[in-house]
Amino acid sequence: MLTLVLATQKGGSGKSTLAIGLALVAMQAGHTVRLIETDSQGTLSNWQARRSAAEPIVEPVYNGREIEQRLLSLERRRSSTPRAASPPPPPRRFAMPICA
Repeated sequence: MLTLVLATQKGGSGKSTLAIGLALVAMQAGHTVRLIETDSQGTLSNWQARRSAAEPIVEPVYNGREIEQRLLSLERRRSSTPRAASPPPPPRRFAMPICA
């Protein structure tokens, strides 16, 4: 699982906008994408709520200590997915924690 973190202490620097753009491009390229939002403003969650598409999933995590556990949970879900005897290679997966 590829993990990309966009972080800066400065508000309004475009972290959420960049994360949304990267997520959409990765999805168009066939990747599975999960966004982990740590910004209590909820920009990504609000964006997801306005969309008609279910993907990418935005998972809010407002306690920084839970980020690693959430990433491990995403990886476990991916590896526990039933697979055929000779499956095609799985798409690359992205998880992008967004830190305020």
